[in-house]
Amino acid sequence: MNPPSPYVFSIGNTFTIMTKAISFDREEKASYTFPIRITELPPGGNSGVSAVIIEVLDKNDNPHIGITKTMLVYSFEGSIPTSSVGFVGVQGPDTIEDKTYTPQSNLPKDYFAVDGDTGQVTILAGTPGGKYEFDVLVSDGKTYPDQISTVIVDVRDLPEEAVRSSGSFRFQGVTAEELIQTPSDGSQSKIDILKEILAEIIPAKPENVDIFSIINVAGQPNTVDVRYSAHGSPYYPPEKMDGAALENRDKIEKALGITIGMIKIDMCLMESACESACTNVLEIDPTPTVVNTPSSSFTSITTRTVAKCVCGADVQQPGPCDFDACLNGGTCEDTQGGGHTCTCPTGFDGPNCEQTMREFKDGFAQFGSLQQCELTHTMLEFITTLPDGVLLYNGPMTPLTPGDLPSDFILIQLENGKPVLYINLGSGTLRMEILSSVDLGDGKWHRLDVYRDGKSIEFMLDRCKSATITEASSSTVQQTDDCKSKGFTPGDNKFLNVNTPLQLGGVDQSSAFTYPDEITFGVSFDGCMRNVEQDGAVYDLQTPGKTLNTEPGCSRLECGECNNGKCQGDFNTYVCLCDPGFMGDVCDAGK
Repeated sequence: MNPPSPYVFSIGNTFTIMTKAISFDREEKASYTFPIRITELPPGGNSGVSAVIIEVLDKNDNPHIGITKTMLVYSFEGSIPTSSVGFVGVQGPDTIEDKTYTPQSNLPKDYFAVDGDTGQVTILAGTPGGKYEFDVLVSDGKTYPDQISTVIVDVRDLPEEAVRSSGSFRFQGVTAEELIQTPSDGSQSKIDILKEILAEIIPAKPENVDIFSIINVAGQPNTVDVRYSAHGSPYYPPEKMDGAALENRDKIEKALGITIGMIKIDMCLMESACESACTNVLEIDPTPTVVNTPSSSFTSITTRTVAKCVCGADVQQPGPCDFDACLNGGTCEDTQGGGHTCTCPTGFDGPNCEQTMREFKDGFAQFGSLQQCELTHTMLEFITTLPDGVLLYNGPMTPLTPGDLPSDFILIQLENGKPVLYINLGSGTLRMEILSSVDLGDGKWHRLDVYRDGKSIEFMLDRCKSATITEASSSTVQQTDDCKSKGFTPGDNKFLNVNTPLQLGGVDQSSAFTYPDEITFGVSFDGCMRNVEQDGAVYDLQTPGKTLNTEPGCSRLECGECNNGKCQGDFNTYVCLCDPGFMGDVCDAGK
């Protein structure tokens, strides 16, 4: 064997690098970096350091080995277009691509194709969901024996409901390829570990959990957005899954060995996202996104959360019937002009068959976060016989550090029979109290409204129906001191930036959660709430993400028989609201 010879590398016509007499082997070291200081000739004299990287070429000096490679493919509503879903797996240290790939007779040609030069596997449009397996002959031109590699493609169709109802993570310090890669020891990939944890904490059967989108975030190295769905029947709401993930954040981070940057991907979270209003919109691209590794590949439903600078109420206008147009078993019917109407089961009286009432007994119920708008309106009605209780909270549930997620929050509670509002837009807390002369623990329904216009806040009780009118010689003055309070939040911020669950009736006191030190929560609410609305959108109180000691409806209301009408009661009395054409105390007389 001849001894190694020196190698000479030339850069242009004036610079040469000469190595010692050594052998290069790409399997041992793939590249070499040479720092070179470059200095100007006098009188300039400036200098700097540049790097010259020398890549070692490869040669086919090792046999290749056929392997079995699984390709998981998610198809949005079963309509995946013709797309690449990965490459045939082959094991070997050589990186040179001198192989050919010949699909064998068990290739389902109506659904898949294999590129003979690259080994790229393509799924054809219209391929139905199911598991497919086929073999590919891998050859390097007879330098080494031919090998058979097996490809298993698992195609899973996912309905729009699953995608729209998904939970989400933003992971940091990792790539999509690292999440799906099977370790060399054959142990579980990080994404398989995550799926097991999600099934445990939601909880759901493992086969009912789908992690369907794993996307490297453009412009942010080592940052990955992950979306997943889970169902019993029907699909679970995102606040249920995001809440479970938030409660088990430390467990997930420890098991995966990576950092969770965000639970519930929220592009509106920072004050600078928009000028006046901001709403998260989930965009679904029909072109799938492929993540390929030597051991596996993953074809995602391509999703992206974008910040739209409009109020959520303007985005969620009534449209034609779709999967979630009418809730709780309601029947949808399209109307002229592109809208719809809902025919609702008994007990669901919201415009889209929402359950509008819920009973609380020293517990809480969690729902989706309040939308971020500069000009916005939050409303709820409550009934109780007690002077104290938490009505509504939306804000931090985990410890905050400087530079971390926003510290914004809103809290509404009863204190000594008075309604009190605490609101922090990230630059200081405003406390507002309505000095009502009304006993709010009187077993009657009361309504609270919070109107926000940037930093300007108005807090109102019972629409100021109790306000007195004073007649002056030239004007009429409404006295609203006991039904309304006005104020301005401190600092410059003007948005309520929150992405944790909205909590009604109390807050989750699990050990996993920590609330801001400046907040002193009252006792949990004992009573009923109804008509919780944000900018005209009615919250469906039927199925919270998480709940303790609460039930739909309100069993404590006094109600009797209303023959041709609807009963409306409080804790002591009731009235019948008669259907058109009927009258009388119990709606039993025709007009």
